[in-house]
Amino acid sequence: MNINLGVLGHIDSGKTSLCRALSTIASTSAFDKSTQSRTRGITLDLGFSAFIIRIPDWFRSLHPTHPQLQSCAFIQFTLVDCPGHASLMKTIIGGASIIDMMMLVVDAQKLVQTQTAECIVLGELLMDRLVVAMNKVDMFASEERDKMIEQQGKKLRTRFAFTRFGENIPIIPVAANPKPEGAPEEKKALEEDPTLEEYKAAACGQTESGEPPIGVDELIIAILKHIKLPVRQVKASDPFMFSIDHCFQIKGQGTVMTGTVLSGQVKVGDNIELPILKQEKRVKSMQMFRKPVQSARQGDRLGICVAQLDAALIERGIATTPHSLHSTDLILAIVKKIPYFTEPVKNKSKFHITIGHQTVIGYCLFFTAVQNTQQMQVQFSKAALSEQGLQLGIESEIDYQFVDEVKGAKLVKQQVVTKEEQKGAGEAVNSNIPVYYAAIKLEREIFVQPQSLLIASKLDKDIAAKQCRLAFQGQAISLCNESPVPTFEKLKIVKEKLKKGKVDRVTDARNLIIRDLFQKETSQELFMNKPVTITLPEGVSLPGTIIGTFGKSGKQKVYLKDEVTDASVLEKLAQGEVELKIRVLSKEVAKIRNIKQH
Repeated sequence: MNINLGVLGHIDSGKTSLCRALSTIASTSAFDKSTQSRTRGITLDLGFSAFIIRIPDWFRSLHPTHPQLQSCAFIQFTLVDCPGHASLMKTIIGGASIIDMMMLVVDAQKLVQTQTAECIVLGELLMDRLVVAMNKVDMFASEERDKMIEQQGKKLRTRFAFTRFGENIPIIPVAANPKPEGAPEEKKALEEDPTLEEYKAAACGQTESGEPPIGVDELIIAILKHIKLPVRQVKASDPFMFSIDHCFQIKGQGTVMTGTVLSGQVKVGDNIELPILKQEKRVKSMQMFRKPVQSARQGDRLGICVAQLDAALIERGIATTPHSLHSTDLILAIVKKIPYFTEPVKNKSKFHITIGHQTVIGYCLFFTAVQNTQQMQVQFSKAALSEQGLQLGIESEIDYQFVDEVKGAKLVKQQVVTKEEQKGAGEAVNSNIPVYYAAIKLEREIFVQPQSLLIASKLDKDIAAKQCRLAFQGQAISLCNESPVPTFEKLKIVKEKLKKGKVDRVTDARNLIIRDLFQKETSQELFMNKPVTITLPEGVSLPGTIIGTFGKSGKQKVYLKDEVTDASVLEKLAQGEVELKIRVLSKEVAKIRNIKQH
């Protein structure tokens, strides 16, 4: 059974060192193997390695009904080492989209730094569970170490109290690459657990200092205790979907694409499609961490070898069942502002839109229901959406209106994590925050699955500004190329238009004749029983209703809501002005189909 564990954190927090200390298996892209990464001394791309442990009985007892667990003897944890530099945020977002659980690596001395905060936001958006590895605890003096670990842990819990994970988040002190002098012996409290004996025998145990890593056993136990096991339910009808993160050629064998199976399954001999290249290829062979396999399914980390493919043409992308995925440059999404983003999310603005490994600039139109009666109690996370089988949509029978900006809920300290939140099934709804939608015009066509998660950001902002660049999150609920009838064609976005006229005469205390509200050729029947407002010179307003036409000169009859008994007010009515607010269909969404991005 394979679990994809994302390793995220600020640059130089020790993510790659921790992956090296944990791993028993290294892939071709593990531990910063690229020349550029080694030259610069930082992680520049996603790295993949793994460790395998025998499933302990106590772990099985925690998941007695899990369909895949009972038939497996081992769990393989695939470590997805994400870069920590701010300029590589779109790579980090792409990496986060393929993981099942997140491990946040924090420097024990520096705690939450700029990119740490953005990784916490990503965790809130995409994950249901999080484990914190407080790294480099060996840098504390041995006589002060326990005190400092407790002190720094309290600071972290205070920070996490304002997140969806709450202040009871597991925080494990570790030293992935302890300093040679005075490094303490690793704790033996867990050595009796037979789960870890085979792991210890096979572990790489790689540290640059040559000293054994500290806290690794405790970290593995914490991961096991807090993981939410994904359910890989593969149906025969599910299309094969494979997220490609690396591509390279092997002389005499072919081209290898490495990545993660997002859905469906694949076998040696199957035909797969590379939609971005419009090419179909036959699967020659497959490997999982250098071991040949004949088949793979959702969640597996995989290398697929095909023939006659130029590796330079595809760095990242998607491989699918032929003809199962189509491209679009116009998306309809349900969206929520990220509360850590301090700037307004304004209508008609451009953002970097990331879906999987694809990041493109998108022009966004935001709107909401005219009558805000909708309630959205859904957490945008892969696990929650998969578990609930949610298919979010839009109602074509009601009217929507554009908004100037998307409002966000305020951050609130979370004292207790409820059962519902632990399941990832929902989060508190702020009744003052409506459900927002966005029509997003992309600068180029990309391949998108319906119901895909997306993140919008301002990646062009100054990375030294120390502020969150992730603006809003969402889920694609309709694509422009859908059939038979795209949701865009049924969408009714209206805008208010103000028409003004004058009082022609007053017939009695409740009846008026008005003029100049419409042109003669206007079909006045459309406006029968519409409310109007009569404004007097002093600013007094009287509500009324259009009840019919008067003559053939374009005048209308108005019936006031309340009888006017004051003679002076009746006299001023003859000088009153009439206002009628009407809703007309907006053409903005139709226009953005033809917008050319610059």
